[in-house]
Amino acid sequence: MTTVTLLRRPATVEKYSDASLLLRTTYSATLASEVAELEGVSARGLGTWFIKDSPRNWFALDVLTSGQINGWSKRYADKALPQHEVTPRRSELRAHQLEMLVFHLTRLQCINGGEMGIGKTLALMETIEHLKTKWKFNRGPLWWVAPKSALTSFETQCTKWKFYLTWKDRVLNYHQLENEMNKAECPPQILVFDESQAVKRNQSRRTQLAIQLAVEMDKHWGEDCARYLTTGTPQPESYFDWWTQCEIARPGWIREGSYAKFERRLAKFGFEDKPGGGSYPVFQEWKAEEIKILPNRLSGLVRPWWKKDCMDLPEKIYEVIECKPDAATLRVARSIARRFTGAELQQKLRQLSDGFQYVDVETEESDIIKPPGHHTQMGLTPKDEVLRNLLEEYTPYKRFVVYAAYQASVDRCVGVAREAGWKVWRYDGRGQEGGVTEEIFQSLSRFPDPICFVGNPESAGVGLTLTPAPAILYYSNSFKGVFRTQSEDRIHRPGATHERGCKIYDVVHLPTDRLVIEKVKLKRDAERISLEEIMACLGEGLEDALR
Repeated sequence: MTTVTLLRRPATVEKYSDASLLLRTTYSATLASEVAELEGVSARGLGTWFIKDSPRNWFALDVLTSGQINGWSKRYADKALPQHEVTPRRSELRAHQLEMLVFHLTRLQCINGGEMGIGKTLALMETIEHLKTKWKFNRGPLWWVAPKSALTSFETQCTKWKFYLTWKDRVLNYHQLENEMNKAECPPQILVFDESQAVKRNQSRRTQLAIQLAVEMDKHWGEDCARYLTTGTPQPESYFDWWTQCEIARPGWIREGSYAKFERRLAKFGFEDKPGGGSYPVFQEWKAEEIKILPNRLSGLVRPWWKKDCMDLPEKIYEVIECKPDAATLRVARSIARRFTGAELQQKLRQLSDGFQYVDVETEESDIIKPPGHHTQMGLTPKDEVLRNLLEEYTPYKRFVVYAAYQASVDRCVGVAREAGWKVWRYDGRGQEGGVTEEIFQSLSRFPDPICFVGNPESAGVGLTLTPAPAILYYSNSFKGVFRTQSEDRIHRPGATHERGCKIYDVVHLPTDRLVIEKVKLKRDAERISLEEIMACLGEGLEDALR
């Protein structure tokens, strides 16, 4: 039995069974509301509860008792310091990376929200080496989990910084996580979720696996384990995403014991009727007061670092290039608008803007041609001419980056770049092609031939360093706002210079292109654009284009 002070009231916590704890204290409504948020709680009279015996509840009780349970929550105080003196192995660490190192070693389970390109990977390497050599966190393996494109960069960093893995350590992508969990003899003692926005969606399989893995680590290793989430986009697209991120990093940090409770805490919901009867909740608006205090709820566990405070980089300059659609394209757009609605309509219009359709569209146009392949080309698009002109303009710089949302769009850009005499490095969901590596792209002196990187933001928008390129053209944008932010920073990171600059181009062909750009820059998923927004934009834009 453990005797503690729970919200200024004497309380006892004792083992009741293999799976439950018995909590006793004097009753109050405020205390009861806090206990109700614990995992697997059931009341057994005023001031008496059974709660699940879980790492989440032990940590939550430690928070409620101001560290009287096991003291783990005290590690997150502003003035907390690592257990041992921190002496970095590498003299190359900058001041903010030393701050990261101390932050990691103090918390052990936390979220590093440093922007892309400020050296989070090196700080983590120092952290892991310190844990393994000074704190003896070497009884279990290290798992480093990241998107495929980020793993390529990680391998390069390992070589550069002489970071050595042992035979039991694992480097894997998010798709391999479940298989590794199934065959592993024990959970990792040190876990890194790089680009952790990949595990933010509460209902996704990989997110549930990540939460399960966190629980298994805490059960197996207790406080002798470390778990680090890194994200180059500190603010998720939705405030709701913070629940899953925190639940993976430190189960019990968020007071609400479920994603649904966290949703109701932060937002107001209404109800809409289902066609077959019944109703379902619909988001209405954020609760301003709750959103205002959210940063305070996250502080201690989450720490952002901003590039503007850490390094001297060129300012990003944005430019939108407008292309006027021709009459034939406008007629096809109207035909599409008559046949499709919602997300499908948006997809068709975005494909048309890029000059193709994945599925044939019945129109009266005779200029639609059908080359071999799985999509129908719609003839030329003025976006191709924009790309040609920019490649000509940036030829002296020898490097250029293009992002496009669809494989067919990527293929068009590859063709344009090759016609312009550029060597092409293609990187999308099909993998890489062109015989170019990140090292080759980075080395202008050894490989002076012009190289154009053409990729999909969701497949190749994270982990890579493309700083020799002074500009990016978004031929079309990803649906996910987070990948816009990530992909922009492939050229805006250490290695970028004021002499080369950092120019970000967007090309607008159909009016819906601008609507998507506005949404992704706000980090709101373009898939959530309403039918009303599409039709209003389409109607006004097409009329303007016809004038």
